[in-house]
Amino acid sequence: MKKLNLLTVKFGDKYVSSWVNKLYESTPKNKNFYCYTDNPEGLHPDIKIIPIDDTVEGVFHKLAMFQKDFGGIKGKIMYLDLDVVIQKDITPLYNNHNTFTIVQAYWKPLKELNKGRQPLPYHIKTDMNVNSSVMIWNQNENIHIWESFMKDPERYMHIYLGIDRFLFWEKKTGEWFKELDIYSRRYGINAMNGWYNIWKRPYYLKDAYICLMNGETTKKDYVELQEDINNPIQPHLYVDREAASIRS
Repeated sequence: MKKLNLLTVKFGDKYVSSWVNKLYESTPKNKNFYCYTDNPEGLHPDIKIIPIDDTVEGVFHKLAMFQKDFGGIKGKIMYLDLDVVIQKDITPLYNNHNTFTIVQAYWKPLKELNKGRQPLPYHIKTDMNVNSSVMIWNQNENIHIWESFMKDPERYMHIYLGIDRFLFWEKKTGEWFKELDIYSRRYGINAMNGWYNIWKRPYYLKDAYICLMNGETTKKDYVELQEDINNPIQPHLYVDREAASIRS
C-alpha cells in the first residue's frame, strides 16, 4: 500500500516538539511524516526533517511548501496544522482528493458576513472563508502560488494577516473539502451550526475526520474535545453527521 505523505510546520516558540510528536502519533502508521522546522530537537526519530529557510516570516512559511520539489517529497502531500485534532483515520480523506484542496469555512457564510456592509479597500478586507489548517496538493502543483507571492513578498506580508487571506483575495484557492468532513471546535460546523448561530458550548461533530482548534484555545479545550470523542453522548455538544442542521 502506498504511504501517505503528511506534512506539518513548526517554527519559533509557539509550539514545542511534543505537539509535532502528538500529531505524528495520531495519524495512520502507513506514512511518511515530514516537519518543516527551524528546530528539530525532540522530534520523533521517524519524522523526516525539512529545514526552514528565512525567505519569509511567520505563518507565511506555509506558502514555502509550494516551492518546486519541496523537501524532495514525491507525489501527493497532505498538510496539517499542529493544532488540529484527528478524530478518525484520515486515509479516506487523503485518498478522496487528487488535486489542490483546502478547507472552506462552511460555518462562516460570506453572504452573512458582507450583508449591509460597504466594500472595503482590499488591503484591510478580512472577511473570507478559507482555512489552510488542512490542505492536499500534488508536489509542484502549486508552484504558481509560490511564484506569485515571491514577486512581492514584503507587500503581501504587509497587507494580509496570513496566508488564508492571501489565498482568498488573490484567488489562489483550489477545490474544497466536503462539508462535515472538517469542522471548527470554536466556530462551527456549517451555516446552520456556527458563526452567526453560536452555541453556548463548543461544537462537536462525531463522524468528522478532523476538528480545527483555530482561535484562542487552551489545554482544557483539548481535554474536553478528547472527552467528547471518547464519549459522544452529551446532548448539548453532539451533532449527528446525517442531521448536522439539527441542534440537540
